[in-house]
Amino acid sequence: KQITPITTMQLFQLLVLLVATSNYHSQHCNLIHAFITHHPKSKYRFECDKEQRRYVYTKEVNQHQPSKYNKENREDGKEKNWKNRKNNSFDVQNKTRPSRNNFQRSNGNDIIQEIRNCKNFNELLQLQNQTETRHVHLSFYWNQASRFMYDELEGRKIQNNPEILKPLVKMTLDCSNEFYNPRSLAVTTHAIAKISSRIRKPIIDDSVWQVLEGNIVEAAKTKKFDSKSCANILWAFAKSNRKSDELFGIMESQVLSNINTCNSQALANTIWAYAKVGYSSPKLFDAISNEAMKKLDSFNSQEIANTIWGYAKVKHSSPELFDTVSQKVMERLDTFNNKELSNIVWAYATL
Repeated sequence: KQITPITTMQLFQLLVLLVATSNYHSQHCNLIHAFITHHPKSKYRFECDKEQRRYVYTKEVNQHQPSKYNKENREDGKEKNWKNRKNNSFDVQNKTRPSRNNFQRSNGNDIIQEIRNCKNFNELLQLQNQTETRHVHLSFYWNQASRFMYDELEGRKIQNNPEILKPLVKMTLDCSNEFYNPRSLAVTTHAIAKISSRIRKPIIDDSVWQVLEGNIVEAAKTKKFDSKSCANILWAFAKSNRKSDELFGIMESQVLSNINTCNSQALANTIWAYAKVGYSSPKLFDAISNEAMKKLDSFNSQEIANTIWGYAKVKHSSPELFDTVSQKVMERLDTFNNKELSNIVWAYATL
């Protein structure tokens, strides 16, 4: 082995790896500080092992200059033997990513990363069976499962055998008493609705929807949902044809409190959801109308069509919005498909 000075780029790479993998602690901070200061009396040594292509640092202790703790220990008659103290080492190559076959995780972040690394339903269910699942992992499981639906082979698996989702359903019901995080509830609800819509038939037990609805309503009484979470929840329930006056009513106040932060997609999906289930909310529709006119340039063709369709569906008149939209439609007429144009024409004819 040969002691090699670290370069700025190597230090930066080490910092990124430590932060990205959450494998850093106070000793690593001291190590980095020693690199930056280049203090000649630093107790840390950095070595390069060329055979294994890794960096290893060791912390050396000077036996002739006992530390403060040694003095205290001698006074108490409990002097420690520092010669037997093991060196601390950090293997950059081996620590960046845990092995997939090692299912004994030290913390929740490792499990979340493993969920994201799953490439099919079999891997996802195997991971779920062999790890201790907590409510914080629930949304990640459902979100990953919904991504598999866009794969033709994996989507066909669920369509032919919906029972494959039973472990995730059971996990959701088991965690119902702890599952109240607004973002997690929104992600889970949105993922379940996407799975059902891709298969074009209800495959999730009503008990799951009841749990989600009850937890969302309960959480909304004391917690704040961001605009994206509100839009995803409303879209999911409307897409699954589940009208809940209590849920849509309590989400109304949540959306109004975040109306300034809603982007074009959130505004369009919210209007579409309320119109789809037939829930009239004049105050919300007026507020969204004013906000949509400010951000109309960021609306794509589908969002414009869904928004106009929603107002016509519940028969809520908004002349200023419709006048502004008509100008935008004429300017971008070639970007609309036949379905979007027919919905827009129907909306103007209805109102």
